[in-house]
Amino acid sequence: MYLLLTLAYNVFGMKGDQWKYARSKVAPAFTSGKIKTMFPLILEVCNELKQHMQRCIDSKDGTFEAHDLCAEFTTDVVASCAFGIKADTLRQPDNQFRKMGIDLFEPGSILRQMEVMVVMFMPKLANFLKLKFINKRTEEFFKDLIFKAFAFREKHVEFKRNDFINLLMQLRKLGSVDVDENDKKEINAMSSDTGAEKGKFGLLPNFI
Repeated sequence: MYLLLTLAYNVFGMKGDQWKYARSKVAPAFTSGKIKTMFPLILEVCNELKQHMQRCIDSKDGTFEAHDLCAEFTTDVVASCAFGIKADTLRQPDNQFRKMGIDLFEPGSILRQMEVMVVMFMPKLANFLKLKFINKRTEEFFKDLIFKAFAFREKHVEFKRNDFINLLMQLRKLGSVDVDENDKKEINAMSSDTGAEKGKFGLLPNFI
């Protein structure tokens, strides 16, 4: 969830009350009920992981790097559930989606690390210097990815997939995400005393 909210903040330029309102609107997409609907997508990646591990076992040395394998699995789950794409990182660990994900969370140069620190701890200075948590190249990549996913599904209305892109499209068309009674109880339990209508909405547990 942190990744997607950060992208929304940077990619769509939302700030202040607009950002708080958008956050309160998108938070229902992360209730346990909504996440459960994405389980088949996660299961698909799990099956791909099993097949990949079997290939590793059947290889000459039969070894693999567990840390890299977990990172590749997580990348494929995020790509499928959040962006509606098949990154296939388990087979192609150097694909563009994986590289952009690394750029997002592991700023390379000392200068870039300093920029991130300024954004995190001195936001007023960051605004003055026009610095962002996500660099321009990575921002453009994810922005393009989201817009292409929207365009494809608007053109192919018969295409249905229980992922975050689908929930975002629902939010854009209807102004809200469909929630059942269990979702409402969960949302109410996590909202602040002042209510979600003012944007002061408690973040749900991290999913992505």
